[in-house]
Amino acid sequence: ADVAVRVPIRFRSVSIVLLEDVENIGRKGEMVTASGGHMRNYMYPKGWAVYATEENVAKFRTVVKETENAKSSDDKRKRAKLLHKLMNATTIIKRNSEDGKTCHPGEVTAQNIVDKLLKQHRIVIDVDRLSLPENEHAIKELGEFSALYHLEDEDAEVLGLDSGSVVAGEAEGEGQAAGEASTVPLRVDVQRR
Repeated sequence: ADVAVRVPIRFRSVSIVLLEDVENIGRKGEMVTASGGHMRNYMYPKGWAVYATEENVAKFRTVVKETENAKSSDDKRKRAKLLHKLMNATTIIKRNSEDGKTCHPGEVTAQNIVDKLLKQHRIVIDVDRLSLPENEHAIKELGEFSALYHLEDEDAEVLGLDSGSVVAGEAEGEGQAAGEASTVPLRVDVQRR
C-alpha cells in the first residue's frame, strides 16, 4: 500500500524574492527557492529577502526599477566626472638623463603611465586601452607627450561622442579610421630627475 510521507516544514523549500545579493543564493531582485528554516531564521530577519507573495513580487519589482534607474544615472554622472578628470590630468614622470634630451636609463612605458596616473590622480585605467605617441612601445625622450586612451562605448556615450571621434587635444593631429573607438588624450610630462 502506498503511504504518503509528509515532509516536515523545516525541510520544505519556499519561494522568496531577494532584496540584496546573497552569496550562493542569488542576486538582488531574483525570485529563488530556499529552505524554509534558512529563510525564516536567517534571511528574513536580516532583511535580505521577503516571501514571494503576489503583493511582495509586485511591490519589489517597482522598487527595483526605481533603484536601478537612480543607480544608472549616478553611475553615468560618476563616470563623466572621472573622464573629465582624466582629460584634464597631467601625469608627471621623472627619469634620469645624461644629455637632457633622452631618458637614460629607463624609458616610459604604458604601464608606467597607468601606475603614475593611479598614484598622482587616483584614476584607474586599463593599460591595454592606452596607446603611446606615434605607436611607439615606449617614450624615450624628455618632454610633453599626448598618449591616447581608447574609451569603451559606454564611456563615449557618457561624454556624447560618436564612434571614431577624438576629444580635443590630440598631439599629432592624425585622423582615425572609421569604426575605431573614441579616444581621449592623456597628457604625459617626462621630466629630468
